[in-house]
Amino acid sequence: SFLANLQCKTFYSFHFRTRNIALSSRTEMASADLELYGVPFSTCTRRVLAAANFHGQPVKLVPVDLFKGEHKSPKFLELQPFGQIPALKDGDFTMFESRAISKYLDVKFAPKSGQRLVPTE
Repeated sequence: SFLANLQCKTFYSFHFRTRNIALSSRTEMASADLELYGVPFSTCTRRVLAAANFHGQPVKLVPVDLFKGEHKSPKFLELQPFGQIPALKDGDFTMFESRAISKYLDVKFAPKSGQRLVPTE
């Protein structure tokens, strides 16, 4: 599957119950500089994980429980004022919107990886 092929050192296990989806995650690289707030079954979160994986950057996934409304909590709204996922925290810098995050990762890590996601010309 898509998530199994990601090499960002994050492993996921899903437990499907009647109407609730409980997510448990285990992260090997707890010291990753990049923290991604979101849920792995979100297409937008996967887009950011794929961009980080493309450049070989470890990402610490911080699960946000949408069913409990964590994305509308005051703490999360400090990261993402619209209460949507994903949100990226890179040290003191935060940003949101998956396409913008992907472009940010591409510009930041392209010199190190020697590859670009999107052509510059």
